[in-house]
Amino acid sequence: MPESWIALDRMEALKGDANIQDTKAAWWRLLRWPFAAAAFCLIALFAFGSLFTTFMPWDDEGYFLLSYRDYLNGVTPYDSIYSFYGPYTFLAAGLFTAFDVSNVSHDGLRWITLAVWLGIAVLFSAAAFGRTADFIAAIVVLLSIGLRLNGLSRAVGHPQIWIIAALAVLLCLGTAWLTGPRHVRRAFWVGLIAGTILLFKINIGVYVLIACALLASLQLADVRWRNGSLGVTFLAASGLAAAMTLERVRGRDERWFVLVYICSLAAVLLTAWQRRPRPDPLRPAAVVWFSIGLATAVSFGIAAILATGTSVMGLWEGLVLGPLRLTRGYHWPFYDANNTASLGLCAAAAVLSAAVLAVTRSPRRVTAVAWLKLVAGTGVLLTSWYDPVAGLCASLLLLWLVVLDAPSKPVAYLDRTFLAVLSLLYSLELFPIAGDQIDWATLLPTVAAALMMADGTRALAEQRVVIRASFPVAAATVCILVAGVLGISAGTRAVQMWNRWQSLESVDLPGTIWLRLPPVETARLRLIATSMRKNCQTVLSLPGLYSFAIWSGVTPKERRRINSWPFLFGDDAIAKELRDSKSGDCVLVSEITYDLFRMLARFPSSDELLPSIPRTMTAIVSTEDTPIPNMPFEGKRIILYQATAPR
Repeated sequence: MPESWIALDRMEALKGDANIQDTKAAWWRLLRWPFAAAAFCLIALFAFGSLFTTFMPWDDEGYFLLSYRDYLNGVTPYDSIYSFYGPYTFLAAGLFTAFDVSNVSHDGLRWITLAVWLGIAVLFSAAAFGRTADFIAAIVVLLSIGLRLNGLSRAVGHPQIWIIAALAVLLCLGTAWLTGPRHVRRAFWVGLIAGTILLFKINIGVYVLIACALLASLQLADVRWRNGSLGVTFLAASGLAAAMTLERVRGRDERWFVLVYICSLAAVLLTAWQRRPRPDPLRPAAVVWFSIGLATAVSFGIAAILATGTSVMGLWEGLVLGPLRLTRGYHWPFYDANNTASLGLCAAAAVLSAAVLAVTRSPRRVTAVAWLKLVAGTGVLLTSWYDPVAGLCASLLLLWLVVLDAPSKPVAYLDRTFLAVLSLLYSLELFPIAGDQIDWATLLPTVAAALMMADGTRALAEQRVVIRASFPVAAATVCILVAGVLGISAGTRAVQMWNRWQSLESVDLPGTIWLRLPPVETARLRLIATSMRKNCQTVLSLPGLYSFAIWSGVTPKERRRINSWPFLFGDDAIAKELRDSKSGDCVLVSEITYDLFRMLARFPSSDELLPSIPRTMTAIVSTEDTPIPNMPFEGKRIILYQATAPR
């Protein structure tokens, strides 16, 4: 047979294989949407069930609800509404409730939280897909983040939700503005988002600005300026932040976390600094656009809040002095940082990192690193799903791998570096109180883990000519199994939450038609709210349980809502309100919540305040208080007292 005929047969065979591959790819693209829709629906059902079956005894949402209502009714923020959150907290509440106070209810804020919850999961998933073009990685992020946001059900109304959403938008915007002339104007939007975060919570805004400064330093054209600027910003990110943290730590657990943080940050920056070839340097125009966006967000937020009548000193108190007072007044250590499980996972992360360094000079370096990144990403994802608290430190130690051997595009390397740096800086919000903040700190490392898993799979697929054909198939199978585990978990928990919501009883107080709780808890809430409505003209709650004021229609007695964080101002501020009590005034005391805040306080005041109340007032309702899981409080009660004679 002539050679030309043989060549022609081979070409026809290749065309046939290509057509088959194109057909499979088309079917896969078509089938992706049902899978994505199913994952989205599972997360939506889980989020709905979590939000509408949860009411926390310390009643943060009552404080936020009453603050937002006061703001929409024309009360001056900061001067008359106590808050240590930034101006955009009030502006966002007004915007998402259409500046209508009737929309500010327990149910209303939950519906808003549900929509933003789902939006955050989708944004993080889109950011992962934009960096990997890997559908499985995007689904893994959608499911992981959707489940990890469960803490939002315990923080309804909290501005943290807007900060997380802003971080997701930052990731979607990317870092293309840091290199070359094409996307410099995108820096305006990055600066705008950074300034917005700054005026939600000033400490997190500072961390975001430091992350941007670190990336900008890496992109300076002059070597001396690059190294000097990187050194200064590294000190700002590690030295200053760690010093601020170590000033308040009480034990080895938090010192261990700070050590993990600094080592991981150094590893990430060193890996990024060694990147060759380097992307095009930062353009001065990008810095200008970033500064304009930052200044726009800050000036608009300040001007909008000052326009409501807030004084400059009131704004300074709420934006700067209030957060400082909180960090000095309260502290709950990250005890799990050096427990057995966490230390074991950190040791495994160190061994994995050492293995990566050991194979860097191997002739099969690319393949070995790809497998190790796949193992690291898979391990972090499964650990974050099973026990995110124990796995947090280990996930931070492995962040440098997301920068190592990043795809060849300059933006891919910068995007991964920004994600790693932002993950580390954002984890510092664990201080001074490591509560639900632990959940928030795991979000960005989860995205980084999905990128590691996708990068490992991609690298193995690109090496299929020189490695066994089964290797890429095995890697893809691992990714599918991870997605399957998360999908089954999401489905199981979604069904559990839906069944829970159906089995519980509507609270049926004003603004709580959709909120359902166990009958015992529902009866307790109704009893207290009804008793307040019948017997009280004003109410002073210890600590601030302002949902009862909303449900009963009784006006809180204190001028500023300082009781949401007792011990910040000492007993004198509350005792003054008690001395001014007259007939018809009431005091609502939650013993278990008061003890919780006392345990968190670094300098708790004396025990004279609570015992003085029953000596001077009459208890009209006393019922068992809502237990707090994993807290050593038993036999505590919630008591409504009434003043029967002028003081």
